[in-house]
Amino acid sequence: MNDQTIRELDEALQLNPKDATNYINRGYAYYKKGNSEQAIEDYDSAVQLCSNYETDFIDSNFAHGGREAVEAGVELLNSVISSPPEGAADFYYTGIKLLLVNNRHRAQRTFEIALELGYEDLTKVKRHLENLENRI
Repeated sequence: MNDQTIRELDEALQLNPKDATNYINRGYAYYKKGNSEQAIEDYDSAVQLCSNYETDFIDSNFAHGGREAVEAGVELLNSVISSPPEGAADFYYTGIKLLLVNNRHRAQRTFEIALELGYEDLTKVKRHLENLENRI
């Protein structure tokens, strides 16, 4: 993955900003470059869009060869989460990780804990919870 790949994915996302696959792929490209913050932001964007899909996005992504990118997202999120999770951010990132591996019930509870602990971006947490309520 290189800067050209990221530029191409930037262009693709400008044309279709609701394409979760492109966010996953760009997150993976950022991960390979060592830009963890942007990679996590892209993985988060992808999972926020998942609830809009009629079919299960994660299973579809694995079926179409995206396994490596999703696994990299899980590995990256594991690297920023304290073990055991300590604060609101740890629970939020754990929720994203759980969504990436399609564990909706545990993700919902984890996001609820992040909310209870006062995660700084309440809008993101509430949006994830609303999306989950519509899917579970």
